[in-house]
Amino acid sequence: MKYLLFTLLSLTIYPLLSDLVNWSQYNQKIAHSKTKSTRLKYEGNGVKVYTNNNFDIYVFNPNKVTFGVSSSRPSGKKFYMNSNFFNKKAIGLVVENGVKKSSRVPGGGYFYVSNGNVNVKRGGCPRNTDYASQTILWGIDNGVTNKYLMRQRHAKLLTYRNIVGKDKNGEIIFVVSNFGGVVTIEDVINEGVKQGMVEGILFDGGSSVEHVFNDGKYSTSFIALSDGGKKLLNVDKPTTYIYVN
Repeated sequence: MKYLLFTLLSLTIYPLLSDLVNWSQYNQKIAHSKTKSTRLKYEGNGVKVYTNNNFDIYVFNPNKVTFGVSSSRPSGKKFYMNSNFFNKKAIGLVVENGVKKSSRVPGGGYFYVSNGNVNVKRGGCPRNTDYASQTILWGIDNGVTNKYLMRQRHAKLLTYRNIVGKDKNGEIIFVVSNFGGVVTIEDVINEGVKQGMVEGILFDGGSSVEHVFNDGKYSTSFIALSDGGKKLLNVDKPTTYIYVN
């Protein structure tokens, strides 16, 4: 009985307390700080995990891992992160196991897998893909940052953010806010550049930010707002996720 009570408390109270702390950070400009030195936290088969005071950074070797897109929260995967912006339904292209779940919209950029090859690209995506996830915002195109986007009012708001990209060697990089990592779009794009991105696109941020890594040897995660918190505040869950196996 005591174990059951403890379990119930852990599943309900702890996530809500975590939400409270996360969003007290989110709503205070004082929580914003310049990104400090980055350190390697873990190196495994096909992956390196780095961290600093604002971001967790995952670098994957596409020759050693596989990538996919899911319309529900993945389970049993090495890594996953929320992707498409949404308004009840996903905004932009979603392809899962070769099946189109949502249609493309103009602009933005794509994360996609075609014939087993993964790519991140502004503006274009092959008609036939194994997996695809579209965003309405691009951050880095052939090494050039999106200055126009950085100047927009919404881009200057402090919130949890992410950017997904690739470097000149084709490695796939995820830069995602961690606990207290409320940043501007300029901050997250600049971190992407710092990590070697030559292409980079931004997916849904704020309460949607969610990333989980667990390869059986090392685990880390951050969820900006728990499922319980979303239900309490009537906030919708993300509709789409990118995952790594």
